[in-house]
Amino acid sequence: MNDLRFSVGSYVKYKVDGDEEYTQTDTLTDTCTPHFNHSRVIDIPMVTQETLDYFENSCITFLVYGCQADRADDTHLSHLSTKELRQKEETSGIVRNTALARQITKHSLDEAAALKAEILLLKRRNEILTKKEKRIQSIVTEWGKKSAEEQAFDPFYRAVSAAAFSSGTMLKSAA
Repeated sequence: MNDLRFSVGSYVKYKVDGDEEYTQTDTLTDTCTPHFNHSRVIDIPMVTQETLDYFENSCITFLVYGCQADRADDTHLSHLSTKELRQKEETSGIVRNTALARQITKHSLDEAAALKAEILLLKRRNEILTKKEKRIQSIVTEWGKKSAEEQAFDPFYRAVSAAAFSSGTMLKSAA
């Protein structure tokens, strides 16, 4: 945290598979570089397929919070309009930093969700391509077992093309 206003206190929340509520660390104060020294042992009495799926496909998201100290109101600023105050703060960098902090928080949450979705999509694409590869290998194997009279190129080409360019929903194509 690069802003002293957040040194009032900071803490982390997280939730692991099966937790009803978020686990929250102690709030650390008077520091911009907190060291939480938090640990937690998670007991998994029986490892099931759901447990394995969670660790393979999910993640633990840590939410970092900074308690912000409000600035004391300046009496010489009380006569300025909201627009003038914003312009003054923009030139001093105060609003930019708080807006950036909000954007970073929102961006990191969005980024984590986007990364999860991308991983799942890539896994699904990998499964589809693996199925296509196996199907093409089986077509080639079947074709190799045919006699020389039955080995016509056009039906073989159509079968391989159908398998290669299929959407992945149909595993077999007419040979």
